[in-house]
Amino acid sequence: MAWADLTSICRGPTIKLVAVADCDLNRTAEAEKKFPGVKVYQDWRELLDKEKHLDTVNVSRPTTCTPDRHERDAIGPARLRRETALP
Repeated sequence: MAWADLTSICRGPTIKLVAVADCDLNRTAEAEKKFPGVKVYQDWRELLDKEKHLDTVNVSRPTTCTPDRHERDAIGPARLRRETALP
């Protein structure tokens, strides 16, 4: 799900992918390969802490996550006043 979201969003001509967070290093390696120069984090909280100039944040969770988990993961970016998308 997250990879599909990421590739779909990045098709936009004005979109620049700045950073991604995933605890699975195999997936982050894929992102680095497809999007050269992207910053990679294993913890989304560290990403939000270090990347201060983000215009928007996309939160993608596996469909097996319960709604409360998805909501909880979106609260961090929202508290930092980032536009947050929950596909």
